Amino acid sequence: MDVKNHRKQLAEYLTNKQKQTTVRSQETAVPPRVRTTRVPASRKTAVKTYARRLKTATIYDLPNEIILKIFGYLSIGELLSVAQVCHLWHLLSSDNLLWKPLLQACVPSQVGSQQLGDLKSSNLKSSFMQRCIEMRNKRILKLLKKKNPYTGVIHCKDVENAFKFGGISWQIVMTDTSGNEHCLQHQDISYHLMSVSVRWFSLKMIPANNVKKLSLYSCNPLFHDSKTGKVVSNGPYQRSLLYSMDHKLSSALDKLKPVGTDENLKVFALEDGITIGVWKEGGEIAFIAIAAGLPGLVKKCIMGTASKMYQSPNEKSLACLPESTYGLYGYSCTIQLRTMKQEIWDQQFTNVECPNSDIRNGFAQFHLMKETDRQILQKELEFPWKTDAFKNKIKDVCCLDAMLIDNEGQVVWNCCSAVSVKKEGSRKFSFDMDFDYCTEQSRCIEYSDKKGQIFIQIDRDEERTYITHIALSVLMEKPSKQ
Repeated sequence: MDVKNHRKQLAEYLTNKQKQTTVRSQETAVPPRVRTTRVPASRKTAVKTYARRLKTATIYDLPNEIILKIFGYLSIGELLSVAQVCHLWHLLSSDNLLWKPLLQACVPSQVGSQQLGDLKSSNLKSSFMQRCIEMRNKRILKLLKKKNPYTGVIHCKDVENAFKFGGISWQIVMTDTSGNEHCLQHQDISYHLMSVSVRWFSLKMIPANNVKKLSLYSCNPLFHDSKTGKVVSNGPYQRSLLYSMDHKLSSALDKLKPVGTDENLKVFALEDGITIGVWKEGGEIAFIAIAAGLPGLVKKCIMGTASKMYQSPNEKSLACLPESTYGLYGYSCTIQLRTMKQEIWDQQFTNVECPNSDIRNGFAQFHLMKETDRQILQKELEFPWKTDAFKNKIKDVCCLDAMLIDNEGQVVWNCCSAVSVKKEGSRKFSFDMDFDYCTEQSRCIEYSDKKGQIFIQIDRDEERTYITHIALSVLMEKPSKQ
């Protein structure tokens, strides 16, 4: 009986075990394999590209007529910007349909209507840009008709009005040894009796020994509104080269002696009125300044190009006095000592003469003050400077402006430069004087260039400081060979 029960239980166990195994195998069975058709890789790429284009269409997929319609909402400056994107946009942005309504707003309507008919087949963009430049220059030069009766040259107020009307700004470009350009717009500008002073100071100045090239430009907006005369906002401008130094700045500074120093920096006077302040520690440039003479300055700013300075063929050559057998008479000379902002002293000398006996070695010598003449200096001679973070004053340094005008009212020599006041015993050159007024406290200011030189003697007593003698020497013109 026990054996029969045992066999029965074993049979039931095996039967249940077989059923469980069958159910598990059915649950984990792999589905039958389905055959698929392989798509070529090139076709896959084409399908993906097509799908991507459907999702991300660009402006280049639009017809040219639609792009022109979009460009029609842009300003002049924006049109010139999109012209730099690609060749297609350059062509479309120069279309006459775009420039006709825009440039009619920048020129008088009567001029535009008369000349548009003659320019239907030409490029209105370049033609009207040139016309706007000519009209801008004409308007600016109209402001310069008056002369200052004191100096005999254009009044500084008229020059200031011309700069403000034209929206003229100043830009300095420093090219480093790696060929990278560092552009800075001027921080401030001031107008003086015979010159304009402009300054740049920034924390982004690079070390002087890293400046490979230094260039100075005036930036002149091209377009003015025909109704208000104001500069078109965000419009294009042209650059006019005013100064260029194509050699390394550090090599030029190594050849110069500073005109002044203080505990922070050294100040150097370069040619053409350029003044550079260099930090003693680190050698970085602290500031750059220029003093530009008023005669011909506005024309140089608006009529030059980015690669060539403007030179008027009709203006009399500076620093070329005519040959004379009997001397030079009826000349006038104006001299001013100043800071970058304020006047210290100025004086005009009329009926200045140079007898034949004072013409030596190709130079004409003018004595502007006699022994009995003395000019009192009411202010101290000093050179205030400032940067973004610091400011100070350097004693015995100032800016010198001098201008010599002939008996016909033409400027024959002028200078604008930072100069130092030094002891009389350290003079570089001497003038023939009929008297000797030097004392132990005598000091002097000297300036010289290739075409002229000036000497100013300064004396001091217990109460005041005086200018006691001024002499000027200017190059004579060589006779032409026939």
